Order: sequence, then C-alpha cells, then structure tokens
Amino acid sequence: MIGSLAVVGLSILISVSFIGFAGWKFDLMFSMLPTVLIAVGVADAVHIITEFRTNHKSLNDRREAIKRTIYLTGLPCMFTSLTTVAGFTSMAISPIKSIKHFSMYSAVGVVGAFVLSITFLIIFLSFGSRQCRSSSSENPVKKDLGKKLLKKMLQLIATFDIKNRWTIIIVSFLILLFAAAGIFQMKVDSNYLSDFSDQVDIKRVTMRVDEVMIGCLAISIAVDDTIHLVARYQHEFRRSGNYRDALMCSMTHVGRALFITSIVLISGFLIFLNSLMDSLAQFGVLIAATISVALLADFFLMPALIIVFKPFGPEFSTKEEGTTAYTPCAHL
Repeated sequence: MIGSLAVVGLSILISVSFIGFAGWKFDLMFSMLPTVLIAVGVADAVHIITEFRTNHKSLNDRREAIKRTIYLTGLPCMFTSLTTVAGFTSMAISPIKSIKHFSMYSAVGVVGAFVLSITFLIIFLSFGSRQCRSSSSENPVKKDLGKKLLKKMLQLIATFDIKNRWTIIIVSFLILLFAAAGIFQMKVDSNYLSDFSDQVDIKRVTMRVDEVMIGCLAISIAVDDTIHLVARYQHEFRRSGNYRDALMCSMTHVGRALFITSIVLISGFLIFLNSLMDSLAQFGVLIAATISVALLADFFLMPALIIVFKPFGPEFSTKEEGTTAYTPCAHL
C-alpha cells in the first residue's frame, strides 16, 4: 500500500514539475489529474505487488520472485501506459488551451507512474528477507480464508465462461444493442449552459471537458485491465497449449489483481457522491459504473470470445517433442 501510494504521489509531483518547466498555470483541469494518476498508478502497482507476492511464496526467493514479476508484468504495464498516453496526447490537438495542457502533463504523469512502478516500486519490494516467511502468530486458516474464497469465486467464473461461452456472447450482444439504442434517447433535462449560445466560450469548453474526461478516463481503465488479462492468458496458453487450462490459470491469478484494483477504484470514485456539486457526483457514479461493467466484460465476455475464436492459434499438446511439460498453476 505504501509503495503504490508513493508511486501515485511522485507521479503527481512529476506532472507538477512539468507544468512549472513549461511555464503554464494551474487551471480547472488540473483538479482531475490526481484522479487520472490514481487510476493508472494503483492499477499497475496492484498487479505488480500481487504478482510478486505469489511468486515470492512459490519460489521462496525474493530476488527470483522480482525477476519473474518483471517478466510477467513489465510488458503489460508498458502497453497499458502507452495506450493511456496515446489517448491523452490525442487531445493535444484541441483548440482549448486547458485541455491541450491537460493532455500533455497527464501523459507525462502516466509515463512517470510507469517508470516509478518498474523501478521505485520494485526497489521497495526488494527489501526484506530473501525467503518467504509466514508469521507464526497468525492463524494460517484465517489468514488464507479470503484468498481461498476469492480463488474459488474466480474458478467458478472461469468454469461458467467455458460452459456458457456462446450464451455469454449472445447476451452481451443483445445488451450492446440495447445500450446503443439507449444512447440516442439521452437528453439533458436541465442545464444552465443551454441558456448560452454555442458561440460562447464557457459553453464550448465545459461541454468539451465533460465529453473528453469521462470518455478518455473510462476507456483507459477498461483497456488497462483487459491488456493485463489477455497478456497473461496468452502466456499461459503458450505453456499449456489448451485454452481452457490457460483461462483457469490466468483468471485465478490475474483475475485477483483485476478484482482488487476495480474494487479500490470503484470505492475511490464513489467518494465523489459526497460532493456538493452534482456534476462531480455524477462523474464519480459514471466512472464507477464503467469500471464495474469493464470488470464484468473482462471476467465473462473476453474469455468467452477467446475460447470461441482462438486468437492465439490452434491448441497443441505439451507432450509433443520439443515442448516443455505443462505444470498447472499449483502455486496459486
């Protein structure tokens, strides 16, 4: 927890420093920066820490656990950061100065969060005993109860995905059609901006900020989690040669980090409900709802699509010549 908070805090400091070097002033958009960097920084940190703890327990060697953690999470974290940076830098062409500046210092902060995650956070994890030692003062049954329950839930989800993959795809498609139809039914009931002409700067800026912030941030969070799960799915498929075994292993492992990350972010954004400004409260609810839907899609729709369409290639036997015998995720 300390390491992840430090990553977020330092990445915000990097963005502030960039604003100072660029000679810009703090504007209204800057208030959204901590929210963005918390979403990005916490997600990467949770994946790295979860992976490290699992590897440290299974390998019983801190150094080897760190090496394997970097191997498994480094590339997905880099891809998630690059997609987020691409999303923010695309707003740099905006004629609105505050949005243009926000896109640049947010992108710098995201890059800073990634670099800190694979350097500072890894260094932070390197301290401690080399071997994994469990506390004798704690009841091991009580200590592992939460992990066992979460593992069982994720295994049940993976089994459900395998048995009901076509049902999941069809239901998701129907929900998508229903949602698409609902978009055209949206209308503003009461908005003080409607009293202004479309030529008024404050109206154009406010409406543009609302569209950009909710859209880019929501897409970033959804894509980040999907990248982590798909990357691990592909890694496990290359080891097992079986889509079902790979799903069970990746869901049990990375799914844990996705679940924790989503719960933390949902709880964080729902704090906006305490705001006296309705726009901020609605913003928090919309982002929390988006994260919830993205988590459900990652847990159900994405695995069903992969099992049906087999994007990683045909299945193969690990007993064939030249392949390494596959060992199921016993350490999970």
